[in-house]
Amino acid sequence: MTRRNYPLTALRAFEAAARHLSFAEAANELHVTPAAISQQIKTLEDYLDTQLFVRHPNYLQLTNVATALLPKLSAGFIHLDQAIDEIVGDAANDQLTISAAPVFTAKWLSPRLDKFNAQHPDINLHVSSSLSNIDFNRDAIDAAIRLGAEEEVGLDKIDLFEEQLVPMCSPTLLKNCEGIQSAEELSSFTLIHDDSLEGFLGQPGWKAWFEKYADENINWSDGPHFSQPDHAAQSAMDGAGFILGWEYMSSFDLANKRLVIPFDFSLPLGSKFSLVYPTAYAHRKRLIAFREWLFREM
Repeated sequence: MTRRNYPLTALRAFEAAARHLSFAEAANELHVTPAAISQQIKTLEDYLDTQLFVRHPNYLQLTNVATALLPKLSAGFIHLDQAIDEIVGDAANDQLTISAAPVFTAKWLSPRLDKFNAQHPDINLHVSSSLSNIDFNRDAIDAAIRLGAEEEVGLDKIDLFEEQLVPMCSPTLLKNCEGIQSAEELSSFTLIHDDSLEGFLGQPGWKAWFEKYADENINWSDGPHFSQPDHAAQSAMDGAGFILGWEYMSSFDLANKRLVIPFDFSLPLGSKFSLVYPTAYAHRKRLIAFREWLFREM
């Protein structure tokens, strides 16, 4: 069978534009101009003798032909990336770069990194703490741990755990207010606010917690506010007040009696933490080692 001389540049441009439904975002991913993407799409439409996009004033719409072509073409590029990565991916260096949400980095990952380093001294782990969405085509990131990650073509997503928010305080503070049993009684103490994910995915806070567990209107907004989760948690450990803490990610501090839970009135966070990485990276030995270590620790 004679192989066709496919317009690979035009196919790559189409795959990116169809995935993003944006010529501008495709241009950013491929490091070209939107005009270049548009020209490549026209080249491919001429080659296929069919229309691929319906161009509306403010958005793009895939035609039926484009909708059918996209998943197969994306899979083809993933296989191509895997073939190249098998040659150069693991041989490039011993560095593994993970992007993680700040709260996960501070409260779960950092206290356990000595275990990972002891088990994998050959892997040079770099952690980038950020809430920004990762563009694996642009950023030098091997995998990301994200809250509320969505399914994307070309990415593997493995759900890790769901989280609960529950009041916590230092053992000393709990001893000083022994006998506290209700939300109304809790409201008389200082409330510490973690604003690190304020507005992110509708994260609930003290307001939602008191609405669920208190029988009367409560002044929940007073008290110190922190933009970093580890700072808010440290304030609670120092006895400054009660924090609405992340139960699973606080397991290290709870196990070591730096924080205690006075009563288990929990509030579901409503989003899952997930491990996300390009399908083309799935075979990388250092990523496999991190993924398996992560599962063991959980």
